[in-house]
Amino acid sequence: MKWQKNTYTDALVVLHKGRLIYERYHNQSAAETPHLLFSVTKSFTGLLGAQLVREGKLDDNALVTRYVPELADTAWGDMSVRQVMDMTGAIRFREVYTDPTTEIFGYLFASGMLPIPPNYAGPKTIYDFLKTLKKEGEHDAGFVYRTVHSEVPGWVVSRITGKHFADLMSERIWQKLGMEENAYVMIDAAGTPLQGSGLCATARDLARFGEMLRRGCELNGHRIFDKEVLDDLRKGGDREKFKASGMAFRPGYSYRSQWWVLHNADGAFEASGVHGQMVHINPAAEMVVVKLSSHPVASAAPTHALILKACGALAQAVRD
Repeated sequence: MKWQKNTYTDALVVLHKGRLIYERYHNQSAAETPHLLFSVTKSFTGLLGAQLVREGKLDDNALVTRYVPELADTAWGDMSVRQVMDMTGAIRFREVYTDPTTEIFGYLFASGMLPIPPNYAGPKTIYDFLKTLKKEGEHDAGFVYRTVHSEVPGWVVSRITGKHFADLMSERIWQKLGMEENAYVMIDAAGTPLQGSGLCATARDLARFGEMLRRGCELNGHRIFDKEVLDDLRKGGDREKFKASGMAFRPGYSYRSQWWVLHNADGAFEASGVHGQMVHINPAAEMVVVKLSSHPVASAAPTHALILKACGALAQAVRD
């Protein structure tokens, strides 16, 4: 309980072999209340994109502009889809939530996640904001975490399928998994979904989603994604390139298709979002952990080591 309090936990759900073994809520009215997932959203977007690659509808080695020519004069003009999905594309986009001069605030204003301040003259929709971002450095030199590298594959997926993110999520995931509650996605002023940060869902439904992945992308007789999509994701990305991220609190990690891969003995992988959101999947321990939080700092660094330690302890407990 102490570590839950110290990491500002709102909801904690643990599954072992698909069975609910622990569920606790703090600072939240009910289990049925959806929680903003922030960048856990990215991992849903990444899976949808990876599935389209598997289906032959998306070439991840092609340039982004093959699918979204509107980005020709931006950082994505000479960037491949794979470089976007693995966040190794070079772009001028600083994500410092304590510095209002960094580009993340332009994203927050354009998306509607923050109120537009007086005299603001910048873009007022996500796609208009993306069109303003320029290249900085060389593509594929290293991994650098950038939220806008999730909105672009989201745009690509919508362009290929001709469907809104909410409809794709409903048809391909929510309905097939028989989720208990509705999920929601934030939209900008033009109705564009925030596919890098805007999904809202309950801990229980996230646990069901995680269990589907633990079982190789199948649950209750429904195959949600091809197993090869998961196999590719779990191999992870380039661990040497990941070191460029500066995320020393994630030692040994890599990033692949908008998922964090631990490369530990249990083959664990995670979806993660600021302010303490996490879906942690441990295949060897046959365990899924969902943790939703209201951390006052928009960074995983202060609490990540403690949360990893807790997940390790939970894995040992279910084994015992």
